[in-house]
Amino acid sequence: MIDFIEDERILFIKNKKRVSIAHVQVTQGWRTEDKEILKLVNNSGLTIAHLQARNGWTTEDKEILKLADNWGWTVAHEQAKHGWRTEDKGILKLVDEQGWTVAHEQAWLGWKTEDKEILKLADERGWTVNDIIEICIQKK
Repeated sequence: MIDFIEDERILFIKNKKRVSIAHVQVTQGWRTEDKEILKLVNNSGLTIAHLQARNGWTTEDKEILKLADNWGWTVAHEQAKHGWRTEDKGILKLVDEQGWTVAHEQAWLGWKTEDKEILKLADERGWTVNDIIEICIQKK
């Protein structure tokens, strides 16, 4: 069993690549709900919240859901990638550098909506959320 450090003075210590002690610990199964720690970023803009979401952790906190890495991939994108769902239009419209929204990510994994505004959202290649839903229906 690993003994994790909980002292915030230590968790915030970073190396030259801006990787904090908290970043290292979260890859070993440590979790936190502390908003300031969840916001810690490395050189790629990857936050503690992103890493926790990769391992099934979820939040409904809009401030945390909107945290984005250097490519615009938000915590909400990461959570959706791992099965979390939302109907919040503001969150569904969050977009990365390629124009891929949280709605696109959810649709890719089988989510459907009737909301015309959301169905029209398109990425840089012109793929709409509706297109993704149709592709997923055809895959079945």
